[in-house]
Amino acid sequence: MMRSRQAALGWLAPIWLVGMPPGEPVALVEHEGTILLGTTRGLFREDGAGWGSVSSGGSVRDLAALEGGTLVAAAGGLYEWSDGETAPHAVPLAAGARVRSVAAGQDGVAWAATEVGLFVRPAGGTRFFRERGLPVGEVRAVRTAGTDVWAAARGTLWRKRKGGEFEPVLRALDPGWWELCDSAVSQRSTYLCVPRGLWRVAEGRPTAIDPAVGLVRGLVLAGDVLWLAAERGLVPLPLEDFGAPGTDPPPARVASPTPDVEGAAVDLILTQRGLMAATHRGIAVLGATEPVGRPLLYGSPPSGGAPDLKTLHRAVLGFQQLLPERLTRVERRARNFGLLPELRTNFSIQRSRARDREQDQSWSSGAVRDLQDSAAEREREFEVEVQLIWDFGRLARPDEAIDASRERRALIELRDQVLDRVNRLYFERLRVLSKLARATAPTARAELGLRANELEGGLDAWSGGFFSRSVRGRSSDSPLPTRSRP
Repeated sequence: MMRSRQAALGWLAPIWLVGMPPGEPVALVEHEGTILLGTTRGLFREDGAGWGSVSSGGSVRDLAALEGGTLVAAAGGLYEWSDGETAPHAVPLAAGARVRSVAAGQDGVAWAATEVGLFVRPAGGTRFFRERGLPVGEVRAVRTAGTDVWAAARGTLWRKRKGGEFEPVLRALDPGWWELCDSAVSQRSTYLCVPRGLWRVAEGRPTAIDPAVGLVRGLVLAGDVLWLAAERGLVPLPLEDFGAPGTDPPPARVASPTPDVEGAAVDLILTQRGLMAATHRGIAVLGATEPVGRPLLYGSPPSGGAPDLKTLHRAVLGFQQLLPERLTRVERRARNFGLLPELRTNFSIQRSRARDREQDQSWSSGAVRDLQDSAAEREREFEVEVQLIWDFGRLARPDEAIDASRERRALIELRDQVLDRVNRLYFERLRVLSKLARATAPTARAELGLRANELEGGLDAWSGGFFSRSVRGRSSDSPLPTRSRP
């Protein structure tokens, strides 16, 4: 749990659970110490060996923990996973009641928001019944806040107090201000999370709060800090910034995400380990005093803040000029070699020169006359010859294809050696970071830190600096660094 304001504000580096189940994370819940994560590929359970599949039948939309199990709102319908079951079982609703959201109250009452209305199951009951306190039609979401139940339908936020009926509290809201995501309760105020921000309901007076952190998906109150799972990351908002109940908080305030948790956050819960957040880069735990269960990593996402292995492989192959596309172009040229003609050119110049000179003499009336005649001729001829010669016999000769095949085998062998070395450096760095999470002695931590830097340097050398730029968030727009040719 959060033991100090420093930990609550996220000034301690988070711990990241190793590994992520397939699909994009959607919802996170804890049931009797077990962490359940709903993704677009199904429901998964954390166990000692990683993440085990509970149900992979469809995309999960929402989760809610009950005393004896967990409600699962999925694309295929409403399900419930009870203790001791290997897979969730379907829960029947009315015809056409495609479930959108689920919630569980402190009194054990279960709620399901569907496209045809709101359904409720009393504590200890086995069937869901339609809630008549809301108009017929789609209910976008349902959440519990203390003893109150909140529902979002048709641009309105409805509230049901204990023992009462649903009443509209906020009407005719703009899109983004009524689609309920989460809720939290302090001593004198109720906080409702919507995509555009927060509603604070204190002394019957609702006030909108815009934290300016992009779309908001989740909300948790830990101590005196509201935590938001937002598009820009995990955002702490101290309650003292909102002023006393009954006063107007700032209508818009720019909040800063905690720098240690990168990537969009989609949900967060308060667990026995600490504040747990589901992000697109992994599951982070803030405020944890010691690792619980399977191995944890310290200070960075499962990849140590680095790019995933697939992206790193492509960056290394691009820098080393070993991408498969390069040889594919060579093989294509080899196959088409016989279709290319041979170009022959010939250029010639012919020059000729002729001179003619005649001399004659005539005598008339005692006078002698000399007659002379001369002529000169020059000729120059240019000749250019271009020939295209096809030798289709080369199509039957496999010489070029054999050469390309030899080159491919050599390239594959070299690429395997490079990727094997990169894999060893990559996972050795993860093991060092894992040891760093458990080390307490300053000397041991210093040595492990130096070893991690050494491994990062090796990965940098193979990728042309792409690895460290990704770790520090300074990667270029292009994911493939290119080494200049000598």
